[in-house]
Amino acid sequence: MIDRMLRLFGLSRHTRPAKPESRVLCFGRDSLCEDVVRSTFSQGCALLFGGRQSGKTTVLRNIARQLADGNYRNPTPQIRVPVFVDLMRLPYDARPADFFATLASLSIDACAEQCPAVLGEKNFASRVNGLESFETAIARVRSRASHVDLRFAYLLDESKRIIGDRFPRGFHDNLFHVLFGNSKIQGVCNIVFAGAQELYRLCEDDTSPIGSRAAKHCLMNLTAEAVGQMAYEVVQHPDKGRARVLADQVYEWTGGHAGLSAGLLRALAMGTTVDAGDIQNVVARFRKERSELFQLWVNSLTIEARVIHDALLDRSSLTVTEIVELLRRKGLAVHRCDRVADELQYVGLARREGERLVSCNRIYLEIARLYAGPVANTELERSVWALVEQTEVGLRQLVRVAFDSRWGSSADANIRLGIGEDAWLKVIENRDKYAKSYPRTMQTVDSDEVLNFTYLGQLGQLMMWNKAWDLFKGLFRDKREFEDMIRDIVPVRNDGAHFRAVPEHELNRCRVRCVDLLTILERNRQVTITTI
Repeated sequence: MIDRMLRLFGLSRHTRPAKPESRVLCFGRDSLCEDVVRSTFSQGCALLFGGRQSGKTTVLRNIARQLADGNYRNPTPQIRVPVFVDLMRLPYDARPADFFATLASLSIDACAEQCPAVLGEKNFASRVNGLESFETAIARVRSRASHVDLRFAYLLDESKRIIGDRFPRGFHDNLFHVLFGNSKIQGVCNIVFAGAQELYRLCEDDTSPIGSRAAKHCLMNLTAEAVGQMAYEVVQHPDKGRARVLADQVYEWTGGHAGLSAGLLRALAMGTTVDAGDIQNVVARFRKERSELFQLWVNSLTIEARVIHDALLDRSSLTVTEIVELLRRKGLAVHRCDRVADELQYVGLARREGERLVSCNRIYLEIARLYAGPVANTELERSVWALVEQTEVGLRQLVRVAFDSRWGSSADANIRLGIGEDAWLKVIENRDKYAKSYPRTMQTVDSDEVLNFTYLGQLGQLMMWNKAWDLFKGLFRDKREFEDMIRDIVPVRNDGAHFRAVPEHELNRCRVRCVDLLTILERNRQVTITTI
């Protein structure tokens, strides 16, 4: 029977298992991956919560690899087909039709190596333009493999792209129909949504309650043992004893946060000693490099989690009773106590120890007190203004690095050409005024950095300047995409700076654009560091 099934796919017992990745370095997550797979196929849907650089992509790719391997090692009449979907690859102005077309095409790609006959459906998949044609496309793919029962697991990375305001309200209804409705492919499609706080939207949508039927999983920090495995595999230090020492030091600083642990391991491995002073210097440099990531964490917290986050900066640990009391004093929803505890854990800032929630990320906590303080304005206004600030600072850094790399000592001269003479003179005037107003401060900041005195719109102008655009165009689909992003951010930034009210829908549009730009900046920084 097994041989007959394998022959249907053009394979034999000796066929080498196909893998979606040549190798997936995933440490300490085996049990979580198994739980996600089990709940996804039993409940049709799972939510995988994890903060920035917590390892969501790694876990999804590991699940894809395990499912693909399992299809070969234990062939059965029901084939579980993993389909990894990076939603950041959707066009910036994508609509539901683009999403369903992408899923249809990737479904065929995922099946093709095991069942080449499905390639005949490529033409139809290219014409998918919505829910109905997507259902038809999947049904046609299944009919091409009529002797087996294909079941798909769609592993959606960066789920924020399809959750919230950028897609119309009815899109959630369509997803609900695919997962739980009376569809022609009922029970065939299963989805894992990977994301962070935006996944709560799926839990709170009372007309298409995907979240209420989904299994919920949280990516917590790695254990000390998992960081030890990472030290052996990632750093590949020839001295296992030193690798273990490095792992212990990293765990002490990061609390096991996956992204920070991998990065700090690499930074420490470049040194030759392990004395305390040397480690402090490496950590200080590393913390500065990751400052944008820390800002993303704290600004993404819900208002309830921010209150508990600030309390943990002073008290180090809190009981459930203390968390409830803190929320009650602030007039916040006490029934979200468990959600708050989960949120601070999957972002990577705390862990549970018995009945207590304990702060654990030392490399973050030692500077987080700078962010602590009263919550200003509404939660939306506060979060959007913080994102605008991060975006502007990030673009300054990007422009500086790019212009210096091309023009060296002539970089400022080209900045002058890029923004025009009138704007340049105003920038210099603002810089001189700042120097006179804060003479003491100027000794502790980069007082000569002209980009610190440009506006967000001028940064966009510099990036889209004909002489410089080729330095940045690889980050965006085209120039229009970047223009649209800047156009949606600049008015909100200017109104916020002048204390003018901004309509909620404009705040939401600005928030989406900032998150997209920050993600692009973060990915570019990671690629640059890896290249170096």
